[in-house]
Amino acid sequence: MQVNYFRFRYLALLVGAVYLFSFGYFQRWDTSIRYGGDSWGYYGYLPATFIYGDLQDISDSYLKRFPYTNLGPHFPSPGGELPIAENGHRVIKYTCGVAILQLPFFALGHAWAGLDGGYPQDGFSFPYVFCVLLGNLFYLLLGGYLLYLLLAGHFNPKIAFWTLLVLALGTNLFNFAVYRAGMSHAYLFSLYAGLMYATWRFYAQPRQLWIILAAICAGLITLIRPVEILCLAIPLAYGLTDRAKLQERLKFWGEHWRWLLLAAVIFILCGIPQLLYWKYASGHWLFDSYPNEAFDFARAKIFSGLFSTQNGWLVYSPIMVLSLAGIVALLRKRDWLWPVLLILPLHIYIAYSWWCWYYINGFGSRPMVELYALLAIPLAYSFAFLDRRKWTSFLLVLLTIGAISLQLFQNWQHSKGVLWSEMANGAYYRSVFGKTEMSYDALVAFDSDEMQPDSTGLMKQKELVKLDFEQQDSTLDVVSSPVYRGQKALRITPEQKYASIYEGLLGAADISGRDWLQVSAYCYKEKKEFPWYTAPSIVVEFSDDKGMKKYRQVRIDSKLGNPGFSLWGGEPDHWGYVRLWVKVPRDAAPETVLKVYFMVEQQVVYADEVSVVLGK
Repeated sequence: MQVNYFRFRYLALLVGAVYLFSFGYFQRWDTSIRYGGDSWGYYGYLPATFIYGDLQDISDSYLKRFPYTNLGPHFPSPGGELPIAENGHRVIKYTCGVAILQLPFFALGHAWAGLDGGYPQDGFSFPYVFCVLLGNLFYLLLGGYLLYLLLAGHFNPKIAFWTLLVLALGTNLFNFAVYRAGMSHAYLFSLYAGLMYATWRFYAQPRQLWIILAAICAGLITLIRPVEILCLAIPLAYGLTDRAKLQERLKFWGEHWRWLLLAAVIFILCGIPQLLYWKYASGHWLFDSYPNEAFDFARAKIFSGLFSTQNGWLVYSPIMVLSLAGIVALLRKRDWLWPVLLILPLHIYIAYSWWCWYYINGFGSRPMVELYALLAIPLAYSFAFLDRRKWTSFLLVLLTIGAISLQLFQNWQHSKGVLWSEMANGAYYRSVFGKTEMSYDALVAFDSDEMQPDSTGLMKQKELVKLDFEQQDSTLDVVSSPVYRGQKALRITPEQKYASIYEGLLGAADISGRDWLQVSAYCYKEKKEFPWYTAPSIVVEFSDDKGMKKYRQVRIDSKLGNPGFSLWGGEPDHWGYVRLWVKVPRDAAPETVLKVYFMVEQQVVYADEVSVVLGK
C-alpha cells in the first residue's frame, strides 16, 4: 500500500495546530467534566474507582467537582447523571467505554498532580481535566490517521487530504474535538475509523491482528452507545458487491470459523465491564439507566433532525450534503455500498426517534458525528467527481474554505453566547448569522421565532393600547412602588398567572393580515428566574373557532439589565424595556381574536408604560 506520508504530515500539522490552538483558546477544562452532564458521566467511573472507592454508590466522588464550579454541592435530581437503583444506590447513567479509553490519560493526570504539590489528587484539578481532554485529541488524530490510510487506499492522496481536512475542520466534529471534548462522539468517530481500517485490511490480507482490532473497535463502539451495534454491518457487509461475493464470503467464514468465534468472544468481553458494574452497583446484571427517557419510533423527527435550525445536522454541517450525494457513486464502486445503506438509514431513524431528537449539549446534531468515518467514503467520491475538471476543482476549494470558515466562525459564536444551536429557531438563526455580537432584535427573535422588522420602515397607524396605570382601576393590582414613571405600576403575581393587556376582534380594530403589531412595556423583577424557559413573558395570540393560528412570546428576565443582549443575561432590580413585533397571520379573518397578555408563573412582575401599536 503506497501512501503519501508527506501529504498526511502536512494535514496532521495543519489540523493539529488548529485543534491545539482552539483547545487552548476555548479552555473548556474550566467547565466540561467539572460541570456534570454527559462529560462527567463518562469520566465519573475513574475518580470513583481509583481515588474515592465509592463506585457502588457514588457518594463522595460526584460532590468533589463542585469546588471548581460556581454551583453549590448537590446530587442530581431524578433524570440526572445518577439514577437511583432499587437497592437505593446511585448508578452512573452513562456506560463505561469512554472511561476505559480515558484511563491512561487519567493516570497521567494523577501522576502530574502527585508530582506537583500545587494540585490536589482529587480527580478534578487541572492536571486531570487537561490530560483527559487532551487524550480526546490523541484518539481523534489516531482515528484520523487510520481513516487517511483507508482513503489513500481508495483515492488519490489529494482527495484523501481534502476529505480529512473537511471532516476535521468543516463539520461539527471540530466542536467535539476541542469544545466538548469530554463527550463520546469523537471517541466513537475514531473507533469507527479503526473498525473500517481493520475490516479493509483483513479482507485484503486476512490476519488475526486485523480481526482482533475490528472486534475491539466494534465492542467498544457498542459499549459506549449500545444502539451503535449497527456498526457490525461494516465487517459483515463490506465488499459484498454481488451474489458471487456473498457466496465467496460464506465459504471463507466456513473455513475460518475459529477467527469468527474469536471476534465474537472479544466483542462480548468488551461489554462485560458494564454488566459487572451494573451488578455491583444496582444488584442486577441489566439496569435501565435512562428511566423516563425513551425512543418513540412511531414519531421519529427525521426532517427536523436533519434540517431544523435547532441542532439540525445539515444546517450546522452543510458540507455533508456532498457525502449524501456521493452515495450515488457507491452504486458503481460497491465495496462500501451495503455498510452505508444498512447503517445510515437505520442510524438516522433511531437517532431521531429519541425523545430529545435535537440532543442538547451539542453543536449541530451530535449523534451523526460518529458516522463521519463511514460517510467519508461517499464524501471522497463527491470530491473526486468535483476534482475532474479545473472549474469544479476550483469549486471544491471554495466549498472547503466556506465549510471550514462557517464551522470555525459559528463555533466562535457559540463560545461567545451569540449562537445557541440547541435552542435556535429560524428567526433567531437568521438574526445572528454572520454576526459577531447579539442585538436586541436577535434576543427577541430567540424568544419569539419572529424576525423583527426595521421599524423605521413601518408607518404607525394607531395605538390600540396605552396603559400608564395612573388612573384608578379596581380590576387591576396597581402599586405605588416600584414604578418606572409616574406614581403607579401594575403588579402581576403567580396567583394571577395571566394579566390581560388587550383582547378583541381584528376586524373591530381594522387589523388585517400582514400588518405588524408591536407590544411593549417597561418591566421590573426582584429576582431572576431559572431555568430560563420558565421566565415570565408577554404573549401575543391569534385564534379563531378552529384553534390557535399564531402564538408568540417575549421573555422578560433577559431584557432587564442586559446591555450586551446576552442569551443568558439579565439582572434583577432593573427596569427594562421589553418589546416584541409580531406579523399578523396572512390568512387572519376579521373574526380572528387577538389576545395580548402577561404570563407569570413563579415570581412577581411589575409593569409600566404598556402599549400595543399597529404598524403597516
